[in-house]
Amino acid sequence: MVLSWATIKRPVSTRETSNMAATFQHDCPHCKTRSCLFMATACSKNERFTDKIHVDAIFRCANCGGQIFVSYSTTHANYENVHFIPGAIYLDPLVKIRGVLPQVNPVDVPEHIPDRVAELFKEAEDNRADKRLESASASYRKALELALKVHTPDVEAFKLEKRIDKLFSQGKITESLKDWAHDVRLIGNDGLHDLEKPEVHEVEQMALLTKYLLIYLYTLPEKVRISRQ
Repeated sequence: MVLSWATIKRPVSTRETSNMAATFQHDCPHCKTRSCLFMATACSKNERFTDKIHVDAIFRCANCGGQIFVSYSTTHANYENVHFIPGAIYLDPLVKIRGVLPQVNPVDVPEHIPDRVAELFKEAEDNRADKRLESASASYRKALELALKVHTPDVEAFKLEKRIDKLFSQGKITESLKDWAHDVRLIGNDGLHDLEKPEVHEVEQMALLTKYLLIYLYTLPEKVRISRQ
């Protein structure tokens, strides 16, 4: 089935029905909140199908106000108006969810990195999406520690700054990456023991730096190797 925002025609709004609370639970593709509550705002019966009642509905995120498009089918005549579905539509046995747009993009993990580093990077990204900033920064730091240890085995453990300096001295990363790493507070030796909670922008910088270092040290060299075969 092809979903499109254009299929919403002459929508029924919440103002036309009262005391209804049709909801949907889904990861928000806009604010990245997981298992977020969405409230139905409009719907329209899709006339292209004749086997069952097919409905296209718009739901609004309770956290950020972003909208998603939910297509469902049902055998209940009243349910062609989404506002007549009591509560969570995905739990109603008379409703079959056919599609949701936009889809939540999976975590973009750099290619060709060690499995354990990939696990930690994904864990960090998930924590950041859920606003667990301290857990996210710790996971990014651990991912970097393991990834850089392979290239700098002689550097003392938990000394990310020294590992990065060593990588630069070996010509494995650029000066701009080295300088950026020194500018990120969470990279510092006291990053895990700082009394101050990390700020959103600091974790975002940590996320970008981790990703680019992984790409520079693992993804690009392997892609070059493969291309030269």
